[in-house]
Amino acid sequence: MQTKCKVLSLAMVLILPMGLLAACGSDDTTTTEDANSAQTDSATDESGETNAEDVIGEISDISSTYMSLDVYEPAAEVSDYASLDVSTLTATDGTARVALDADAEYYYISDFSMVSLAAENLSAGDLVAVTTTEDGVQQVILLEKGSGDSAGARSEAYAGDAAA
Repeated sequence: MQTKCKVLSLAMVLILPMGLLAACGSDDTTTTEDANSAQTDSATDESGETNAEDVIGEISDISSTYMSLDVYEPAAEVSDYASLDVSTLTATDGTARVALDADAEYYYISDFSMVSLAAENLSAGDLVAVTTTEDGVQQVILLEKGSGDSAGARSEAYAGDAAA
């Protein structure tokens, strides 16, 4: 009887850790198709910020590390932000909080060309596009100044940025 108890105890001691380890394993049943369909233009990370590949919106809040946007939708897919007609954009009920990369590039549109812009020139009310290049560089493009400045006034105001 004592030998049976020892063998049974030894078997239990060996089975229990195996059961615990089996419970700790992952049951990853996500297929490639599911993963691709779950991936959208913007994904929220653990901090609640959105890592946007392409998003257009009006800045509602901005800091050196993030910007909150009231999202706009284009009438058609945008291939060139320099030639985007902002009158074709439609406001949505959506918002996005975009994490700004430390090496992000900032531009404004002048004569259908993108011109360098200092990040400090962006403010609440500005209409921007946030996109990522093929090389993985984040670009923030000022499409329209929120204060109602005309494109010409905007070009003059930021002309010093291009020289910097």
